[in-house]
Amino acid sequence: MKRSILPFALLAMIACSFSAVSAVNNQPKYNTTIVDSDYILEMSKYQDYRGSLKVSDDHLNSNVYRTHQKLLKSFTDLRALKSQLEPEIKRLFDGTGLHYRWFNFDVTGPIEVKLSGTASGAIKLELSKFSLRGQVKAEKSWYLNVYGTLTMNNAYASGEIDLATGKVKNLTLHSKFNFDFDSTIKYLMPTSNFFITELGNYLIDIISEKMIASYDGYQTMYSLDKVVPAYKYVYQGIDIGWELRQQLLGMINGEFIKITMKELALAPSTRPYACYEPGNVSWNSNFAEINISNKAFFKLSRTDVQKCEWNGSGGHTDY
Repeated sequence: MKRSILPFALLAMIACSFSAVSAVNNQPKYNTTIVDSDYILEMSKYQDYRGSLKVSDDHLNSNVYRTHQKLLKSFTDLRALKSQLEPEIKRLFDGTGLHYRWFNFDVTGPIEVKLSGTASGAIKLELSKFSLRGQVKAEKSWYLNVYGTLTMNNAYASGEIDLATGKVKNLTLHSKFNFDFDSTIKYLMPTSNFFITELGNYLIDIISEKMIASYDGYQTMYSLDKVVPAYKYVYQGIDIGWELRQQLLGMINGEFIKITMKELALAPSTRPYACYEPGNVSWNSNFAEINISNKAFFKLSRTDVQKCEWNGSGGHTDY
């Protein structure tokens, strides 16, 4: 019996040694800090931005930064639906024998706004691409929990804009919602299938109503204002925001303006894996793009410069 202890002890020590080496090797050998960030506006005739004009002076940089702040608020406003949905969801469990515990809710981008000219002269609005996910927890007792998950991928809404007032009319949400409970509920409620169906339909109705309400009114023109506001981006005597609005007012059947808004944190994170040797590295990230009838393209982005300093440790050869 004693003979078997030594090999196992040696194996344990060897395993620990390898673990220690692995832990050291997994440590980055560069300290990384963001030393500079610059906002950029690009204009081009091509979708791949060949031959594009890049604008990044102090005036535009500060204005694009403010635009970026407004864009992030679009995502925040959508997530604020949670406070409106939670009381409704909580009430659904009244009288079911299940006790409501919590509700999580998130919206992910990108958010796409498309304004198109129609044969009737009206301007069609399409809002699409963002996705929604919610999860609710309820319990029968301290040891019996029930989880339900609501998903909505690539939400799509359509309507028309009254150019005289800028107001959206007849905005309708089109999306495939899915609501699933885990299998536990089948043992807790004999009528669970009916309950799940009713709950799912009720949530779909509420979310559709709330989301349409949140985009009704002046939201469409406001979305355009968030990306390229008038009287803000003036370059070589051209007010870019004003020019975009002229394009909108003169839009005919088949023409369009498409705005894609992506969520990109205002405070950039470091990328230690980008460090191959001491020095500076940079990368560019887009947070909004505008396509005018595939004839003109605009891109708002941010370039971050990261400083890589060797910290004296070992580690992987790539960082």
